[in-house]
Amino acid sequence: GMEKRPVLLKVELPFRLKEREHFAEDMIVGWDSERMRTYVQALIREMLANAGQFDDCRIQAVRYGGGTASMAGQALADISAAIHRVFDVAPDASVTMSAAVSNISGATFPFFKRAGVQRFDMEMMALFQPIFARCNNVDAFDFFAIACDSFLHAYANDTLGLVLACGVGGVSMQDFRRSCLAAAGSDAVHVSFLKADKGDLPSPDETAAQEAQAREVFGAAGFVEYLPMRFARPGHEDRFLASYAAGADVLAFGLGAETRFGGIVSTNTSDFDTYANHSTDYTKITVATRKA
Repeated sequence: GMEKRPVLLKVELPFRLKEREHFAEDMIVGWDSERMRTYVQALIREMLANAGQFDDCRIQAVRYGGGTASMAGQALADISAAIHRVFDVAPDASVTMSAAVSNISGATFPFFKRAGVQRFDMEMMALFQPIFARCNNVDAFDFFAIACDSFLHAYANDTLGLVLACGVGGVSMQDFRRSCLAAAGSDAVHVSFLKADKGDLPSPDETAAQEAQAREVFGAAGFVEYLPMRFARPGHEDRFLASYAAGADVLAFGLGAETRFGGIVSTNTSDFDTYANHSTDYTKITVATRKA
């Protein structure tokens, strides 16, 4: 048959339990199950309405992100089922999800499993208590070990990813190093750093020193820095991120989603009501198109 074109699939779940002190971002904040249900239904409708024009594509990697995707809970299995119903997903496609340990429980985990999530990028922000207390306002520090032991390890090896903060003010180099050492010594196969862009920011020199520290610690532990401040154990480089950085086409769905396809980037509205009411109508939800 015809050679299918390889693409990436990004599902935007722009939700946060609480606003982040150190990061400027446009998120739907707080827990509201009715709003989540409305959103997920609109998202699935958008995918179903547009899948036909991508029938010559094969999905190589699926990313559930854009916020704390694990807040979708059981609905993640519904989104995954819709994707598999209308898209050609490569049998070996990678599936990753941004997650908060507070969302990992006996009630949600079977659904994450059913969605085929292979790596959980836990948004811990730090793995050393003093920094964690500054940067993470949604999770209990002690629950990290419990979530990893009770759920991730029992499910499969190599499923732990971490998202950590760098460039946060008032963090000593020694504390930052201890957090990096804890992460490098954990079972994480992938570590992404987010650079703070809000609140009391340190000098560029201090931020650069933190980045250098991270490179040193993760390098010594055998991680590869395959993209700037993205570290992976060899063979665990993120397929979505690496392909995206190399210019691969990406089909993106949801609030604020940016699809890059055939040399054109089209951006979805970030207005919740517009999206919820018109997600099947490309002309109503597309706010911008430009050359890639």
